[in-house]
Amino acid sequence: YTHVSIGPEAGWYAAELVIDPSATRSAGVGDGVADALLDAAGSVVAERGGGTLRLWVASAGTTDDARTRRHGFEPERDLIQMRCPLPLLAPLAGSSTKRVTLDTRAFRPGFDEQAWLATNNRAFAAHPEQGHWALATLEEREKEPWFDPEGLLLFEFEGRLAGSCWTKVHR
Repeated sequence: YTHVSIGPEAGWYAAELVIDPSATRSAGVGDGVADALLDAAGSVVAERGGGTLRLWVASAGTTDDARTRRHGFEPERDLIQMRCPLPLLAPLAGSSTKRVTLDTRAFRPGFDEQAWLATNNRAFAAHPEQGHWALATLEEREKEPWFDPEGLLLFEFEGRLAGSCWTKVHR
């Protein structure tokens, strides 16, 4: 399966590629399917006038990296999902950093956009999708059915926005 989506900026596209693991084990059948899907994704972008196509591959391995390189892609980064049980009941083992208290509150639409954009874009300056948001991008997300300002927590330190945690619940 592959899905191509149009990004918030002209000429920006993202594709996601998922191949059934059992197909890749059976005599390389998955390779031909993956090649055809990648070719189709490239054709969609070409038909729309070209641009930048970013590819997301779930649980990518060396075979995926080699395949996508053959199609002109270069790995930008690996997505790492980190988890811990909440609430934290004790300080982290071996932690020597000073604990700082942050004021925490929910995002306020119509009030917090500029401060959030400045903090987000600074924190993710080198991130290709997340680091260059404009007000229009954030306002687009605020209109999504999954957007809940109570799920976008802002952390303030000494009266300034220091960071945020954005949870998205898809029903």
